[in-house]
This record gives sequence, structure tokens and C-alpha cells, in this order.
Amino acid sequence: MGKETERSVRYGNQRIVYQFERKAVKNINAHLRSDGSLYVSAPYGVPLKYVDEMVLSNAADILDKQNQLRVRMQRRENNQITASLVRVVGNKVYIGEFVLPLRVIASRRTAVALHEGAVIIMQPDIADVNLQKELLLKNLKDIAQYLFSALVEKVYQKLRVYHVPYPEVKARDMKTRWGSWHMLKYTMTLNLKLIYFPVKIIEYIITHEFCHYFEGSHDERFYAWMTRFMPDWQERRQLLEMLNEKMF
Repeated sequence: MGKETERSVRYGNQRIVYQFERKAVKNINAHLRSDGSLYVSAPYGVPLKYVDEMVLSNAADILDKQNQLRVRMQRRENNQITASLVRVVGNKVYIGEFVLPLRVIASRRTAVALHEGAVIIMQPDIADVNLQKELLLKNLKDIAQYLFSALVEKVYQKLRVYHVPYPEVKARDMKTRWGSWHMLKYTMTLNLKLIYFPVKIIEYIITHEFCHYFEGSHDERFYAWMTRFMPDWQERRQLLEMLNEKMF
């Protein structure tokens, strides 16, 4: 086998870098490594211009696959980060700032339930903490919905006098928004990721959504309502932006 060398070709305004090696093969071959780098091998004697041409002819596909791999790697990294924010210690569950009592019950089947503020986990081996964490992550949406509902109730007390309709609270994965409020359906949906953030951030998002009852757009009137109900909303927004950049 030959020694790997780094080469590159220009494709539009992008530069495709690849690791090149000559070896005893019949054809020019290329594949992406697990880290997203491109590896190309070619038979001895094949001119380098043919190798570059092969890379260029497949450039669009290569860049697309590299981007897909980056997305998967980022998603995997995010999952590792969020998983580390869910902990089981003794008879308590820690998720972000939330601390919930935990009861583990021996059962042939596995299940997670919420009862009077406590998390109930049913599983065959009550000492299996890894399974408990796995079940918590699997049922995180229900837990988040329960916790978010309590915070919506808390924030709502400031708006009750304005006869703001009380919403049904839902939690789900959202890619571009932290929350939304469908006033016709009386439904407030909050981003599941918020469960990992400080309570003051979640309250900020809830207040933000409630203020859309008074003003649909983000104009001066909207922010005047924000200031009325949450004078430090700008500080909370800055904290959200900082933590989101660090965590996700």
C-alpha cells in the first residue's frame, strides 16, 4: 500500500478535501469515513487528474452525504448531552432544574407514570438504574407536559384578571421555535428541549406566548406587555440564547 496524502478539488465556491492513497485495486474508489472525511484510493499508474475528475463528477453526492453525516453526528452529540441532564439518584429524578420523587415498583412489564408529583417506574429489576434512565428518556414528553402545565398555571395567575383563555399544554420536539399558542384551539405547545433549561427560561417562553393574546406581532406594544408581566424578560432571553448555544 502507498502512503496517504491530502488532495483537494474546487467545486463551485467549495473546496472538497480528500485523503488519497495508491494501492493494488482495479478501479478508483471513494468512501466517507466515520468522521465525515473523504478517502479515495486508485490503482498505481492512474494519473491524478483522473482521480480529481472522479471526485468532481461525484461532488454533489459527496457534499450531500457529508452534510447528512454531520447532522447525524450533531444529533448524536445532542442526545448524549440531553441524556446527561437526566439523572436518577436514590429515590429522586433530576431533569435540568426539576427534582421529582421516584418510586420503583417490581413488575414483569415496564411502564412510567406520574402520580401526585412523583415519578412511578415499573420494571422487573428495581435496582437497574440504567433501565430507569432509559424509561425516563422514552417517556420524557409526558413528564415535560406535566411539569410545563404546572408552570403555565403559575404564570397564568398574572394574566387571569385580563380574562386570557387558559390553554391545554403540550410538549413536543420543535426544530425552529421554543413555543406556540393556538388561541382558537386553546393549545400552548412548548419545545421539549425546554425541560433541560432553568425554570426562569421556561416561564419566559410561556409569558412570551401568553402575550400574543394581546399583540400578534413582535412590536413595541408586544414588548410593553412582556415588560408588564416580566420586567426582566430581556435578561432571561439573553440567558436562553447563551445556554442554547452551549447545550445544543
